[in-house]
Amino acid sequence: MQLFLIRHGQSKNNAHDDSHVHPDPDLTDLGHRQAEHLAAWMVEANDTESITRLSMKDPNRQAHHPIQLTHVYVSPMRRTLQTAQPLARAFGFKPHVHPLIYEAGGLYERMPDGSLGIRPYRGMTAQEIITEFPDYVVDTAIGEYGWYMLDREETLDECHARADKMVEWFKHHISTDESWRKASVALVSHGMFIDCLLLSLMGVSAPMRQSYFWVYNTSITRVELRRDGYAIIRNVNRVAHLTPDMIT
Repeated sequence: MQLFLIRHGQSKNNAHDDSHVHPDPDLTDLGHRQAEHLAAWMVEANDTESITRLSMKDPNRQAHHPIQLTHVYVSPMRRTLQTAQPLARAFGFKPHVHPLIYEAGGLYERMPDGSLGIRPYRGMTAQEIITEFPDYVVDTAIGEYGWYMLDREETLDECHARADKMVEWFKHHISTDESWRKASVALVSHGMFIDCLLLSLMGVSAPMRQSYFWVYNTSITRVELRRDGYAIIRNVNRVAHLTPDMIT
């Protein structure tokens, strides 16, 4: 299975200092442009992994080998839902909103009086997502009260646990469904969650971590996940679709 890990476009939180933090921000104008460039590039780009599997003498190397996505999964946070829209249009997919691939820390809101306390922020309900993003398929775990159920900030260990669950979810599909072994899956998610997912794919547990994968807005990280559970990191943090002034 080919796995494309895509970080969302620039959010309003990315663009401002901590005094402007919103628990579930929208994309900036630049973030929307990054998402459009990402979609346009992915639908036109050559699939380098398909090419490298051909013999050097094979004339088909000169042909166009498009990236052929079979699934798109997206975090229920607004910035990822918005980032996936151009991608869905370009490939003609209905993205599936997956409740496990949100950003580390989850959703919470600082108290307005500036105190250290926080209050829970549930995020969009299933109906709100369907109303604003009618072409999306919403997981049944997202109900009428939103999708973030913790009354506090999520810990990094808890984020690692979610990443482990996603890796097991993929491995289960690959081991039980032939079509998944040949699937090309885009996961539109977040910087810290992508980092945790990569470490999980590499077999690095939370207590053992001594590194961090940095990824830019709308960057593409590609992993091949084999049936035996072995993960091959093909590339990390690629932004060939962005001009230098758009990289954030």
